Amino acid sequence: MGVFRYLLSTCLYLRTYVTTIRRDIEKISKDSLLPLEAAQVLENAIEFLSRFSLITIRHVGNYSRKIGMDAEIHRLVQSTIRLIQVDKNREQKILDDLISCQDYPESLGGLTYVVVWSHAANHEGLIRNYVMEKGSFRNMVHFGFFTEKTGIKVTLIFCIERLNLEVFTELVDELVLDVNYLSSSSGIYQSNNLLFKAILSGNMDVAKYLVEKNISPFINGKYGKSVLHAIGTIWEEREEIISLAFQIVSVHPKLVYEKNTTGELAFMTAAKYGCPNILNFLLNNMEDAKAYINCTDKGGCTALMLAIQNCKQRPMLEVIEVLINYGANIHYVNTNNLWNAWHFATRPAFGCRNPFKIDFRPYFILTLLVNHDVDFKFSDENGDTFLHEFLVSNNLCEIFACQNGDGLTVVQLPEKLKIPENDCSEEEKSSISSDDEAYHKALVLKLNVVIEFIGRLKESALCQKIERKNTNIQQPTIIERKAFLPIAKPNENFTGRNQLIDDVVKSLTSRSKNSKGEIRFPLVNLYGPDGYGKTQIAQRIAEQCIQDDLFSDIVWIDAEKEFGIRHRVAMELEHQGIRNLQGNSGILLINKLYDLIVSKTLATLVVFDNMEGFENIQMYLPLNRNVDNMAILLTSVNEVTLPLGHGEIGTFQVDLLEDDEAKELVASTLNHSTDYTENEISFLVSESGRVPIILSIMAGTIAFAGSAYSITKFLHEIEAEKQSRHSKNPSTQENLNFKYQEIMYACVKIAIRKLKESPNKYASIALKFFEGCGYFNNICPFDFILKKVPAIIQDSERILEESPSPLEPKQMLKRAIKLLSKFSLVNYEADNDSSVEIHRLVKNIVGLIQQDEQRERDILDELIGCGDFSEYFDVWNAEMYLFFGHIR
Repeated sequence: MGVFRYLLSTCLYLRTYVTTIRRDIEKISKDSLLPLEAAQVLENAIEFLSRFSLITIRHVGNYSRKIGMDAEIHRLVQSTIRLIQVDKNREQKILDDLISCQDYPESLGGLTYVVVWSHAANHEGLIRNYVMEKGSFRNMVHFGFFTEKTGIKVTLIFCIERLNLEVFTELVDELVLDVNYLSSSSGIYQSNNLLFKAILSGNMDVAKYLVEKNISPFINGKYGKSVLHAIGTIWEEREEIISLAFQIVSVHPKLVYEKNTTGELAFMTAAKYGCPNILNFLLNNMEDAKAYINCTDKGGCTALMLAIQNCKQRPMLEVIEVLINYGANIHYVNTNNLWNAWHFATRPAFGCRNPFKIDFRPYFILTLLVNHDVDFKFSDENGDTFLHEFLVSNNLCEIFACQNGDGLTVVQLPEKLKIPENDCSEEEKSSISSDDEAYHKALVLKLNVVIEFIGRLKESALCQKIERKNTNIQQPTIIERKAFLPIAKPNENFTGRNQLIDDVVKSLTSRSKNSKGEIRFPLVNLYGPDGYGKTQIAQRIAEQCIQDDLFSDIVWIDAEKEFGIRHRVAMELEHQGIRNLQGNSGILLINKLYDLIVSKTLATLVVFDNMEGFENIQMYLPLNRNVDNMAILLTSVNEVTLPLGHGEIGTFQVDLLEDDEAKELVASTLNHSTDYTENEISFLVSESGRVPIILSIMAGTIAFAGSAYSITKFLHEIEAEKQSRHSKNPSTQENLNFKYQEIMYACVKIAIRKLKESPNKYASIALKFFEGCGYFNNICPFDFILKKVPAIIQDSERILEESPSPLEPKQMLKRAIKLLSKFSLVNYEADNDSSVEIHRLVKNIVGLIQQDEQRERDILDELIGCGDFSEYFDVWNAEMYLFFGHIR
């Protein structure tokens, strides 16, 4: 029973496979009447736990032979286990046992990252034992969690966030870290150094210690902020915050006049974040605060306007009163857009989707504006008052058509209230006094003013403002004819899935389900494990929808990462002629795209490929919008479920290929050659598990090698490759992260070997390009590879010298990529001149191969040494993967 309890206890800290319970497994195996393999003992333990529904098991047949199953623990069960262990004071003991076993997996940053930093950083004793002792610290470096250069700073940052000053100072003193090191950028936190990190984490003891170590407060952090700007963002009334500010300003009084990159002084930042105590302190420490109180940032805003515009997010009344007492001009007009305080107070709050959400904070600000007689009729550069702007920016123009219980609109109601005297009876007329008559006349005058104002408001808001704001999408003569960016086509050997495709298309074209609720458009989810062909199926669905005239256009968005959504949407808008998109948020961009689709009136299918979950994509969906010409298809690993009341979604699971579909895929890839027998193809299909991506690589490799290379020989090489990997490192099978990684590893390894043996002159470029693909996101940019990677540049120059008909380097690279696509290692598109896509499973396998061959460091060194990444937009995500995904 010990092994069962122990497995459950450690599930929280391990990703997939348990290594620290080997001792218990061996004991049970030895004590059994019939000795069992260690894998069988563990399998029995997992099945025993599953009877309690504490974990979920999934049998994986012959493809994970060491264990034969995957085990998952629900995150609610996981969280509960940890609460139990914390309550019983057992967490530190369990973690200590896990860390001290020193049986770390080969994959860098795997167990060590999860065990030590997800949980052990909460325990000072573990940090002391396994990080602060020099031997253990070097052991951590040895096992790949961090390097001598970057790891120390990562350790310090975790100490700042989770531990006390004593631990931090002991680490600084033991490692003899000087002021220059402590002052330098903290790397993964961009330009912020440790002092900034301590302030932003609220750890004032560490911040004070760093100041006493003579770290210069004039070193600017992210966005050019000084440490006083950082202090100004802390919305807490803590004495130690003011104490730290006093310690800094008393030595460096000129720091209060430093501006950040947006032109804000520190007191302006404190005003914007609603920090009255810090604001008072900073203003008191300026020689002549009144001379600076109405300074503007680069956007033309004063500190008072910054505070007013954030009144929906934080209580700002006290901050505003402080600023007014120092002489802030509440009647100030922004010279950039001619907005006054009313415009700023009523503008939509960032992230606020409902303008009528109950929030009393703005009420006090509006009352203050009334009390100070701020001109509510003031017009901006477009001639609109704040109310015009408020109605348009919150899409409230339909309010003019709303009727009350008597069927009256806001325009008709005041007309009705002007009761003419001749509509009264004689008795009612006789009862009207002179005072009543005067009151009625005054009421009519006021109602006339209201009617005139509403008329102006309606005319301006609907007929002028909207037309002016949407000029980029109100050009039907141009937009109607301009298609969206082209999308990739499915693999030429794509086969089968016919019933699934028909069912999805039917769901996408059905509008009966989602006529009400937040989702008012057909929404469909295609889900299944990685490598099962979801993207290929979605591409085939899009292709069929266009061919059958069900949709006139397709918008394809890679939704795996949020920056991918923003980038693709911006590209689509720029392609349609919409400019000046810099600085727009992803939500604003996607809404511009939806406005554009609605204006085109053509039926459009929007595909969000590889999204993670509804909560991650929700903000990018056209919720509560009537979009009659749009349907949305989501592809994901896990099934998407909608919150109650949102509407309905059609969900379709992508499973393994049927046996006949798998055989047809092989036959098509092999050009229906008669050199391969039906039995051989059946064996190949069986070995692949009918997983599309594995089968495609298998068949592609065999087709590339030619008829002399039989399927039987390929299968022998697969088995030999698996045995070779297992013999070098018996734990490899235990560390597999998905069902078919073992077979996938062998397939990619053989494909690389065939490329090396190939006489094709572009094979060397193909290999070096493929090696680098493992460290980018799934999109690998051509320009970066061609201009920055020395090995590719050298091979291109050599081929150029040897070729009788010289080609441009980009054409050479495209031919090399086409060579890779024959193996199904990358997705090749002939008309794509900027990048190539690699499946994330293939990308992960490339990384594993290079780790096993101990070549990863050299490849990374070449990529990192290439130069500046910043000029390549698509390489930003690559840089993130390079530095945070592999260097550690």
